[in-house]
Amino acid sequence: MLPHAIARIAAHAALAGDGVIGLTHASASAEASLLAPRDAHKGVDVQLGAALLDVELFVVLRYGAPLAQLAEATSERVHAALTNALGAIPVNVQVRVQGLRAPVSP
Repeated sequence: MLPHAIARIAAHAALAGDGVIGLTHASASAEASLLAPRDAHKGVDVQLGAALLDVELFVVLRYGAPLAQLAEATSERVHAALTNALGAIPVNVQVRVQGLRAPVSP
């Protein structure tokens, strides 16, 4: 599977979680713009190794939420989605919190 497709699966899984406001570029500061949902895969770095898949997500989380728990839940959700899509390939998922934002009111 191509890295671009893997990044799309990872971004979709990350955004499905409560408390994840969005994804952003790796080089973004805390004031960074969120990527549009259709471009969220650009906030995912995929490295395909011979025996391991490394995925790094750059997320903005909801202000006031328990950050460690949100990051862990996001990592587990992305890991499960990639394992389901790819099979038994060992997957290493890292979640990098790039910023915090208040949730947007509907």
